Amino acid sequence: GTKPVASKNANLTTIFMRISLLIGICEYFSVAINSTDLKGEHFIFGLRTRVFRYKDYCVLPNVIQSKMSLGLNYYKRITLVLHADQKYLDKTISYQVDSWDGPVSLAVVIPSVSINKSIPATIEKITGLVTDVKGKLSVHIVYRWPMNCKEVSLENGWHVLSSALYPANTARNIARMLSRTKYLLIADYSHIFSLNFERQMSKLAEEVLHVNSKTVLVFRIFEANTTASRLLFID
Repeated sequence: GTKPVASKNANLTTIFMRISLLIGICEYFSVAINSTDLKGEHFIFGLRTRVFRYKDYCVLPNVIQSKMSLGLNYYKRITLVLHADQKYLDKTISYQVDSWDGPVSLAVVIPSVSINKSIPATIEKITGLVTDVKGKLSVHIVYRWPMNCKEVSLENGWHVLSSALYPANTARNIARMLSRTKYLLIADYSHIFSLNFERQMSKLAEEVLHVNSKTVLVFRIFEANTTASRLLFID
């Protein structure tokens, strides 16, 4: 199957192949967060952030905000869109950020644990895993709340409402909507990219999509043995 890529001018494309996975990169022009119950900025655990509701979830955007997401000179780059359950955060995110030249937008879903412990623990864990964490990586916290987001103080010891299923689509959409570049690539948490991939693809996207914005750019993905000691990057 393929991973979908957000586009204003083109529908999501799904391509199935037996051996390799093709992922489309389509042009992405604007961000429109379909949210309700916006709440003013607050200092939460020393972080200045805004809380908003998306569907049945509350979102703390940019608890870690990358330098790349703040600069207009990175607008034509490709943001790597990822999501993960807090329980499964590991050194994989370090591989992702290190192998990707552009911005990375990561939505982290908090399970049924105390928020006032979970948020700083998540930030601390990611900071420990990723070198120069604020260079490329932006992190957004997602959690299910038993009531309206604006009616409960996060500083209280409330517990997140447990969910039987991991909200993959919701987390993916949040990470996508909070991206700020012209192009997006939505990938699985386990995908590792070759050296200079983002730079080459962003250049190609500018050249090709300028002519026809409905063009889909694809590339092959191969599985690596889990016992492999290292990945060979070929320029």
